[in-house]
Amino acid sequence: MRVHEGPSAAVIADGTVIGELRRRHRMTYTRYPDDMTFSALRNIDRSTLTRCVAEISATVSATRFRLHRKKTRVVPPGARRIVLGLLVDGEKVRLPRQTRRRLQDHIRGTAAFGLTAHVTHAGYSSLQGFVNHIDGLLAYAKGVDATWAGPLAIKWENLLAAEGPTVLERRTW
Repeated sequence: MRVHEGPSAAVIADGTVIGELRRRHRMTYTRYPDDMTFSALRNIDRSTLTRCVAEISATVSATRFRLHRKKTRVVPPGARRIVLGLLVDGEKVRLPRQTRRRLQDHIRGTAAFGLTAHVTHAGYSSLQGFVNHIDGLLAYAKGVDATWAGPLAIKWENLLAAEGPTVLERRTW
């Protein structure tokens, strides 16, 4: 579920209505700026979950915010669970396959065709924006799975050292 960012989002989320709802249904609640996630270790029937979503929506609406309906979903046991762009359905948090593939494709494209050609082909409007984007994705990936992302980051740095801005130059952007 998503609510708009801002100081009021914390008040909504930590308010007594949602806290009471969470306790009543024995759910765990986590929040990251404008994302609210409720999870349970036990099965809860669909009608109860529908009522929970309605109560949360009413609580959020009472404070002049609203849930983002397209991003509000009930995920059944065994289904793929993604929270904040990370897979959380197993023993450990993982990067989704499409995130891994996107990073690999950009680095492979840069290696094969050169930085400038790949930036143009990928549709980025600036070299700086593209480099910052890949740097950010790699930092994110290393925080989740350093074993996988570490070698990719080294390859990226080597590609940039060969034809792109240095790490020092990128820090001044």
